[in-house]
Amino acid sequence: MANQAKTSIIPKLIENQKKNNSKIEIPKTGDKIGFAFSTKDRVDFSLKSLESIDVEKGFDVIWVDGSDTDEGKKLPDIYKFKVANLVEVHKNIKGGPNKAIVYSLKRLSELGYDYCGLIENDIVFEPGWFNKLVGLFGLAGKDGVAVGAATVRNYKGRVIEFRDGYSINWNIGAGMILFSREAAQLVVDNYDTFWSNGRRLRCEFAETLGIDLKDAWGEVCSNPINCRLCPDFVYDITLYKNGLSSVGSIPSMVVDLDVTSSSKIMVSRGSGLVLGRVSFLKLFVIKISTYFLEKFLNISFKFPPFFRFLKKIEGFLKKHV
Repeated sequence: MANQAKTSIIPKLIENQKKNNSKIEIPKTGDKIGFAFSTKDRVDFSLKSLESIDVEKGFDVIWVDGSDTDEGKKLPDIYKFKVANLVEVHKNIKGGPNKAIVYSLKRLSELGYDYCGLIENDIVFEPGWFNKLVGLFGLAGKDGVAVGAATVRNYKGRVIEFRDGYSINWNIGAGMILFSREAAQLVVDNYDTFWSNGRRLRCEFAETLGIDLKDAWGEVCSNPINCRLCPDFVYDITLYKNGLSSVGSIPSMVVDLDVTSSSKIMVSRGSGLVLGRVSFLKLFVIKISTYFLEKFLNISFKFPPFFRFLKKIEGFLKKHV
């Protein structure tokens, strides 16, 4: 990404943590860690993912399935874990991925887990992924960063700043994520309110952390003016607003079976802050333009010519703001 800067985002994170009375929490001996493994058909993907998960110890698994095919529905009964500890299977979870995510995090919380994770069935892990994942909380903690969510599925396009052994991210996604109990509860409590488009997300990061997502817009969506983002794009900004951060491993330790886009490049290395900082004037312009564009957007769907006019405005803003 362009507009590299020599400064670090960490002082801003620490300032934000103090405002929210956030504390650094690091997994310790005796803490319970649980993952919800989410499946919906694609049995070939699920088997590859399970084989990579089922070589590590130290965590429990609940299996949450929403399959439609007989093959998919039967898999939780057929697959036998050898190493990882399967504690529950939940079948026929319908309503799409968002319902499955909320259901999973609520159930993990009910079972008393200190750290609650999500793994989708298109993720294949490299050996050693679990220790690397858990270690991210302490690694960032040494820099004074209170971590709310961590991942070993790390894309370059979702990094705010590269650090030694980890990165600070503006987005992790639901495909592979481990929340602290507090962070998981924040996500569950706010899920019904999660919505955003590219410009709204840019505005919220500018206000909260003073960074500019403009160069990351291609990662968000190709047309930010009318792109309604999936809720998992909002997990991270929700945590940052509450004094918690999202971090990823360097290098990434997964293969994402469902990703074919060349823009989804996994992190192998990197250095420094990669997103630009926002000046007071730019923040003002971003906030004003976001406000009016969202008002106009509500009108534009009723009047197609007006919508086409807004797209021209967006094109101008993408170049100049």
